[in-house]
Amino acid sequence: MSERRLARREGRDSGLAALRSVLFTSGGQATVLELYRVLSAKEAVAFLGLALQTVRNVTARRELSCVKTGKRGVGYRVVDLIAWQEARLRSATG
Repeated sequence: MSERRLARREGRDSGLAALRSVLFTSGGQATVLELYRVLSAKEAVAFLGLALQTVRNVTARRELSCVKTGKRGVGYRVVDLIAWQEARLRSATG
């Protein structure tokens, strides 16, 4: 299997794992609309508890998924932020 295909599969799997995790921890109270809501960079910074420059850096390195919100603007889906955070926790502990 190619590296690109493997990376896509891992991304999809981590997204599903993040979705399951949120649904489990919220007791099923989180809605799909909440999880796929697009946050601004400032909202993402508050959500992750990181500095704005850190979020910009990991976005530029394509480690953190983002969606275009205009000509130069980007936004972040909550489920992607959760998946990225979960992956960081796994790599730090594993």
